[in-house]
Amino acid sequence: MIEWVVSFFLLGGAFFVLIATLGVIRFPDTLTRMHAATKAGSFGVALMLIAGSLHWGTTEVVVKAVVILILFYVTTPVASQLLSRAALRRYKDTAQLEVDEWPPSVEPRKDATADPRR
Repeated sequence: MIEWVVSFFLLGGAFFVLIATLGVIRFPDTLTRMHAATKAGSFGVALMLIAGSLHWGTTEVVVKAVVILILFYVTTPVASQLLSRAALRRYKDTAQLEVDEWPPSVEPRKDATADPRR
């Protein structure tokens, strides 16, 4: 019976990771791609960690999975926000956002046109 539950969580996690991958490939700009990667990808990883915890079932594995899950859910939104802010500052003029909530008082960095390969 536990094999069915583990399989359900693994397939669910794989499905959400697949959806995140399709979102990264199909969405038009940086911000929507990051949204797909962080939301669906995080949920998919969580389901896979739950599956691993159920499969092995030892206290050590469960504790490690919970710690990984907590750290993942704490760091992913912060990293996503910082990356999206940097991308928006760099490509503000070419972003083509539906709703631009960027405050007009914040100007892009002066080196925004610099070579990105530096």
